[in-house]
Amino acid sequence: MKVLTRKQMQERDKETIEKLKIPSLVLMENAGLAVVEVIHNNYIDIARKGVIIVCGSGNNGGDGMVIARHLFLRNIPVKVFIASKIGKLKSDALTQFNILKNLKVPIISIEDNQDEEVEEENFIQRLVLEFGFSPLVIDSLVGIGIKSEISKFYDRIIQVINKFANIVISVDVPSGLDIDTGKFFATEPVRATTTVTFAYPKLGLFLYPAYLYVGKLIVANISIPYINKKDDPDIHVILPFEVADSIQYFPPNYYKNKLGNILIIGGSYKYTGAPILASRAAFKSNAGMVYLLVDKSIHSIISSKSVEEIVESYDKSNYEDLVSSYYSKVQVILFGNGIEDNQVNYNILKHIISNFKGVLIIDGTGIQMFYDYFINNKNEFRNGKVNLKRIILTPHPGELASFFPRVSPKIKVSVSDDIVRLNNSMRLANFIPNSVVVSKGNPSFICYYNNVENIYINITNGLALAKAGSGDVLAGMISAFVANSFFTINRNYEDIIIESIKNSVFLHGLAAQISRKSNTYLSNIPSNVIENIPKAVEYIVQNYSKNINVINFQSFSKSIIEYLQIVDI
Repeated sequence: MKVLTRKQMQERDKETIEKLKIPSLVLMENAGLAVVEVIHNNYIDIARKGVIIVCGSGNNGGDGMVIARHLFLRNIPVKVFIASKIGKLKSDALTQFNILKNLKVPIISIEDNQDEEVEEENFIQRLVLEFGFSPLVIDSLVGIGIKSEISKFYDRIIQVINKFANIVISVDVPSGLDIDTGKFFATEPVRATTTVTFAYPKLGLFLYPAYLYVGKLIVANISIPYINKKDDPDIHVILPFEVADSIQYFPPNYYKNKLGNILIIGGSYKYTGAPILASRAAFKSNAGMVYLLVDKSIHSIISSKSVEEIVESYDKSNYEDLVSSYYSKVQVILFGNGIEDNQVNYNILKHIISNFKGVLIIDGTGIQMFYDYFINNKNEFRNGKVNLKRIILTPHPGELASFFPRVSPKIKVSVSDDIVRLNNSMRLANFIPNSVVVSKGNPSFICYYNNVENIYINITNGLALAKAGSGDVLAGMISAFVANSFFTINRNYEDIIIESIKNSVFLHGLAAQISRKSNTYLSNIPSNVIENIPKAVEYIVQNYSKNINVINFQSFSKSIIEYLQIVDI
């Protein structure tokens, strides 16, 4: 499903008004009605006890006044708090105010004839008092248009809402959130129980720490058409019915060599478990054959842990011929899980980049080794001398951040700031030709460049994956799904490798959520996640109809949270 930035959403608004000739008042009416629908379907018994609607002076406030009118006309007790002087209301909001005034809806606002600070203090006190009588609060203070810090008065209102409100529905966006970055324009944004956002979800709602304040996210249709055109950046959030529709299928006469074959090169004396986790995840993700190629010094250890895998070992005398022998056998090479950074392993990576024509996935220590090779040989990649079908990098935040100081000290890096991580993930994908960056985190990002910047957001992740080895499981799953994409019979996709990556990332997170239901966050381990991969696939296939599409999804104002953060499996 498309996700928009502030600028992109404002352009959609403008196109709807100017080209389709749908007046802004109609869009405002539809926005208000969408929230009323959510109240009716989810909070009607609470609403009957009383609703406070906190409005700003702009269009977001106008949306809130529409909500107030429709609730009032349905005999729901409402009180409207307009955090502005009436003379400062914008045109559409002023129209809505006049309708409320004519209907004699109870309204509290900032008066013109007294000291403004005194009026603001009186407004706050009356609002606090009202919280004792009305359990439902509608936050329509500020919307997506704000780009800077809000006023101290608005900041105080938000603090009061967070302190005293019981249930809060935010209109379009929790007030005080930057929808482009997920950062705060207030001391703290409104902590919403539910956010009803209009037409499209916005980028910042999925970024940390913003998603802690969004609550249940609902995307509502307000007559702005859903247009799946290429934007730049072109951002999507991965939905489960999209995954269900693109699960790989194979004829019943297929056999092991007609499914994906994978070579995993990794492991060291210190990290013998990493390639094993990756290979087991690959098999659970329907790989036909998995070959393990490990250093001679750990061959006996890896062999003793392996059952389905075919295990071979290398040393400095035979690695070149041995690695070359696999190039015609496999579609995917996974390099780096637990591997030691030494000259032999570096030479193996160099040989693969120079000679392999399939997909190369690089994880773990291999990422740092690849950075070194790329920086020293970037002209090979840019001049078309590298024949890899695709390069897939799977860095965690620290591995991602370590690349840029090698390129330029001016590039900002962060291991905790989601918008910086997203920007750097896209920058890395732009920098390395024909690459896909799977940026691990919560959320995770899939980034690649194809005439425009492409970003997919996955939010099935969480604390269930906050254990060493989870990344090895993901790498194994991606390897299997990508290798199988060469043979699946459902190939009607713009980029089947990207589709395979999306599915594996989504199902990896979902398998972890299923696993933690029986193991809890404390005791969940990557091996549990592997065992739940089949259950994740089964859950998606059984619960999400192939007939559902984004248009239907929007027209019924479905809750995106039902699809993305599957917490009640």
